[in-house]
Amino acid sequence: NDGIVLRPFVQANWWHNSRTNSIVMGQDRIYSNLPKNIWEFKVGMNSQLNSKVTVQLGITSQFGQDNYKQIGGEFGLKYRW
Repeated sequence: NDGIVLRPFVQANWWHNSRTNSIVMGQDRIYSNLPKNIWEFKVGMNSQLNSKVTVQLGITSQFGQDNYKQIGGEFGLKYRW
């Protein structure tokens, strides 16, 4: 097949954490303010440009308690030797 192959994708995740996350630097402890439950939705496209090159593009939305919102994107490029 010599044409470009397009593969759309949809993904849904539920991230649940039963603990409060923190990190210690020296004597200081810093706590995250992430909610215990985060719902994530992704949509995107994988595209095989030729036998060696694949490209991935996606958009991610996350929602959680206390009005938590995050929107992001991703880009990936894979080259096979």
